[in-house]
Amino acid sequence: PGEALDRATAADEGRDRRQVGVVSVDGSAAQHTGEGPGDWAGHRSGPNYAAQGNVLVGPEVVDAVAE
Repeated sequence: PGEALDRATAADEGRDRRQVGVVSVDGSAAQHTGEGPGDWAGHRSGPNYAAQGNVLVGPEVVDAVAE
């Protein structure tokens, strides 16, 4: 998923305002969080999941979703 995500974001002029998460059929994940989605934006991934959040106070919500 990393190569596909890299190709997609490289061609996207608005990538700095976007979040994208990709999970492949084998469970591996890749994510992108641009610099512009708000006060706090980030992501967390693991086997078979990708969790993103933006316009948050901090990472706690994304961490809770990932758990």
